[in-house]
Amino acid sequence: MPSEKLRVLIVDDNADGVDALGDVLETYGYQVLRAYSGREALALAATDLPDLAIIDVNMPAIDGIETARRLASLADPHSIRMIAYTGSAAAPVSPAAPEQPFEVVVSKGAPIDLLIRVIRSGPTLFERDAGTI
Repeated sequence: MPSEKLRVLIVDDNADGVDALGDVLETYGYQVLRAYSGREALALAATDLPDLAIIDVNMPAIDGIETARRLASLADPHSIRMIAYTGSAAAPVSPAAPEQPFEVVVSKGAPIDLLIRVIRSGPTLFERDAGTI
């Protein structure tokens, strides 16, 4: 369990996916904020800034990349860690690209223990050039 409750924002247009992942993360002791669109994530973060955001890349209206960029603009750009969470093998995200706000890309099919390791690792283990997991 984390020694301090990390606030994790989950953003995905798949409500069942958000809720399922949120329930799992809560069992690990994280405080979970749920948003079902990019717009909802930005409104929520304006009043309750997360420590970490797990963002689906492929969402309608405001996609995950734009959502992450706007989240980064709400605070010090490095104060919110961001994980791209995608079900697409061809996601248009490269953590190595300097304009990308994501530190790592995690596949929605990855085992939950891998996602927990990424969350716990901080940016030192998974540097921006780590790629897709």
